[in-house]
Amino acid sequence: MDALIFDFDGVIFDSEPVHIAGFEQVLEPFGVEFTREEYCQKYLGYDDYEVLELMGKDFGLAFSPQQVEEIVARKTRYLQENLAQATKPIPGVAELISAAAAAGVPQAVCSGGLRAEIDTGLARLGVAEFFPVVLTAEDFTHGKPHPEGYIRAAELLAQHTGLAINRPSCVAIEDSPTGLAAVRAAGMKALAITSTFPPTALSLAHRIEPDLTNVTIEMLEKLID
Repeated sequence: MDALIFDFDGVIFDSEPVHIAGFEQVLEPFGVEFTREEYCQKYLGYDDYEVLELMGKDFGLAFSPQQVEEIVARKTRYLQENLAQATKPIPGVAELISAAAAAGVPQAVCSGGLRAEIDTGLARLGVAEFFPVVLTAEDFTHGKPHPEGYIRAAELLAQHTGLAINRPSCVAIEDSPTGLAAVRAAGMKALAITSTFPPTALSLAHRIEPDLTNVTIEMLEKLID
């Protein structure tokens, strides 16, 4: 295994519910209402800017560029204020990150979240040192399901480590159909966990687990063999 790449929301932290609550709060003044099921079906896996674009179309709203920036800023503040109290790490994630580091496997984060949110979460979990490459919504032009983020993560890991990082020998961990589509389009192997979607929605994965408790480096290496 040349590299192990993690999504963040729903893979490192069970933070999707906080994202949903954040959007509910900042969009309430615009009359936007949705259920968790609707959010997961239509918007999960996209970055905040893409979510606002999609919601604008769905609810007949034309957000100005200034409004978009203000809404994203308010939602980011909501996450920073509530992430620690309202979310827990995905079971087994800290152990898997440590095991990968001990095995010398380069690691990265590739997420549609914002850098401030992800940096806060990695620091809270005490694993920031293991991720020399962290790609967020601010770092790529095309969000998931486009493979740009995963392709770029492999390139940056190769630059950082001086190792050959071949995408078919990389494993990425995701929790959504959108994320899995990006992994497969990048030519990587995909492990999915059911923190957000049921197994039936994660058919693009090479393997599905309920969480990361029983996931080992050996298991991930077998996805490549």
